[in-house]
Amino acid sequence: MKYGIDVCSYQGDIDWAKVKAAGCDFAVLKCIMRALGPDSRFATNVAGCRANNIPIGVYTYVYEGDVKGAQKRAKAAVKACQEQGLKGVTIWWDVEDSCLRKVSASRGKKNALMESIRAAKKIVEAAGYGFGVYCDMDFRFACLDSGESINVRWWIARYDNNPVTVFGGKPKGAKPSISGTLWGWQFCSRGRISGISGNVDLNVVYSTDAEEPKDDNPYPALTGIVTSTQRAAERNLQKWIPKGSQVQSVQWELQRLGYNLGAWGVDGICGTATVAAIESFQRDHGLTVDGLCGPKTWAALKGAISKVSE
Repeated sequence: MKYGIDVCSYQGDIDWAKVKAAGCDFAVLKCIMRALGPDSRFATNVAGCRANNIPIGVYTYVYEGDVKGAQKRAKAAVKACQEQGLKGVTIWWDVEDSCLRKVSASRGKKNALMESIRAAKKIVEAAGYGFGVYCDMDFRFACLDSGESINVRWWIARYDNNPVTVFGGKPKGAKPSISGTLWGWQFCSRGRISGISGNVDLNVVYSTDAEEPKDDNPYPALTGIVTSTQRAAERNLQKWIPKGSQVQSVQWELQRLGYNLGAWGVDGICGTATVAAIESFQRDHGLTVDGLCGPKTWAALKGAISKVSE
């Protein structure tokens, strides 16, 4: 198990060196506000965590229970992360506001709320980030249809009388019990930790679920050489893969690491933008710069993904 905190502008100035010294294993930072602009402390908190080697996750508090609204918020969250150079982090979808409870309570709207979450998940993951849902136990069972299949990790808030707790204190009460993967438990909102004045949320996460996913590429592993037909001709290549799911696998890894794939993104077609991204990756990692993603480049891509900790 690992112990960490989640913070936003409400916590004000944070001395991240003291937070690290207190034993904090990770921090989940609020990235955007209601109006979709960045949280006023987001950039500063990212910098503080980086300077002190504290693994980062992010969250956005959600007000939108419809697909279009969720898509706008998801895009804004992705943009905020990209502006800070965050790659591969999980973006947590915080659904707890009373307005979403009203949406869920409306006749026929529970499924609509689930659809909005799926829409956000699709955008976030397409941009190369992880996705998870945060809520309390009551919201999980009262407002989200447990019969609806949604493949996400869950971060659940559940307090036992919510006593003031100094960081390092263990959770009170029973661990949340849900269907699906329980990533973490927010067990106190009245936490105390050196480096922060006032209350802070305390969290525990479980086993390897405490880390960002190291290999959640949804596409099949590469078994050949991905490149464009033009580049294959230039290199007199006899066999290559110009399109299909293995191309998507390479594109997905490149995009997650922040390489630009052009307007079409992970489209399964190895064109000039994808070749350029392969070359940029090869250049950055001391490989032969040839625009061919074969065994060596593929192994380097997977190795780079496993090292992503921000």
